[in-house]
Amino acid sequence: MVWSTYDKIPPEPIRGTFDLTPSHLQKLRESAASKLKNKGSRLSSFALASSCAWTLLAKTEHTREKTAVLIIAVDCRSRLEPPIPPTYLGNCIAGSVASAETKNLLGNDGFVSALEAISEALDRSEEEGVLGKGSRSIGDTIDPSQQRVFSIAGSPRFGVYSVDFGWGRPKKVEMTSIDKTEAFCLAESKHGNGGIEIGLVRSKPLMECFAALLAEGLESL
Repeated sequence: MVWSTYDKIPPEPIRGTFDLTPSHLQKLRESAASKLKNKGSRLSSFALASSCAWTLLAKTEHTREKTAVLIIAVDCRSRLEPPIPPTYLGNCIAGSVASAETKNLLGNDGFVSALEAISEALDRSEEEGVLGKGSRSIGDTIDPSQQRVFSIAGSPRFGVYSVDFGWGRPKKVEMTSIDKTEAFCLAESKHGNGGIEIGLVRSKPLMECFAALLAEGLESL
């Protein structure tokens, strides 16, 4: 499930992949742990990478809406009562929505604000159940005219680089849907070292800005 904010390819699109190494993720984890107000916030690699991408995208495009939301796809298969049998073939996905004030995302501690918002959204899904109170359709919970909507495609848990159809493991995996959905894509690192890849499709100026902000942020850790 991906929330699409537009249905056409951006002008002169550039596709980019950015690697967060295990070292980067650990430094982000340590930096966030010292600043989090809620010490119970999630510090998983997924939460860290998502927070990083969400914050940098908001800063890259100078988001103007008062609030920004991030739509997270939640795999329901193991979270239902009773659980779906292991023989089930198909998707079973619900959406969890993280929300943050834009001014907080654009601030010096925007990464921490994003991390807390994502953690709260995932905790809420667990507490209420993936098909409980939080299971309303995305259209009922957000207003694209008033909020800047971001979304995630893919997951580091998909194991896309371990797939072998008899031709050997892939050298590079791309998610073509983000050409039109404006989502950012997450996948496990192709190096198999525990890192995470962030995939984007943006115009050249926005891509260069994102890359510069990411490099600056990682160097300051």
